[in-house]
Amino acid sequence: MYCPNCNSNLMDGTRKCPFCGTEFNNDPNSAPQQNYNSPQSNYNMRQQNSFNYNNYNNYAPTNPPRVNFRSKPNTLGILASIAIIIAVFLPFFSITLIITVSGSLFDGKDWILFIPVGILGLIFSAMKMNKAVLTVGVIAVVLTIGEAILASEQRLKSKLGEYWDEISDYVELSYDYGFYVMIAASVLLLIAGIYGVSQDSKFRSF
Repeated sequence: MYCPNCNSNLMDGTRKCPFCGTEFNNDPNSAPQQNYNSPQSNYNMRQQNSFNYNNYNNYAPTNPPRVNFRSKPNTLGILASIAIIIAVFLPFFSITLIITVSGSLFDGKDWILFIPVGILGLIFSAMKMNKAVLTVGVIAVVLTIGEAILASEQRLKSKLGEYWDEISDYVELSYDYGFYVMIAASVLLLIAGIYGVSQDSKFRSF
């Protein structure tokens, strides 16, 4: 039998519903009225207690948007690395005594240091290894400054030899546009590494 008030399933002969407290008699003549609910009541209970399959799509979980956790190739690092390689062949410094003579890094042996730096920066930038790009950027800046301060003057001394002390006061050593291209490219590579590392940390925070 069912409770006519809350529609709970009860044992036959129950006089009081333990769920809602409704009392009812168990006269066999009234059993049919107690054992089933009206069609309207059954319909209301089905609306309240059953799952509405027609609106299933409204409750179905939606897939969250996919987030691309892989950063893009470091374009700025690629451009800076190419500029470093090009700067090796540009006039890096100029020597003026009677006439002005320009020299590039490729004229000596120092290009062996700069060409690998440019190639490594290019590879690491393309492979999205931004920490490595940052490291190569630091190395490029240090090498460029070291070349400007030490290597160019030492190279000049080695070429002039014993005459350096006599004519050093008349020799003017200046840096040509290749130096400025190199230092700018090295700083850009360093900035590209810093920016790439910061972008990687943002991707990992999602």
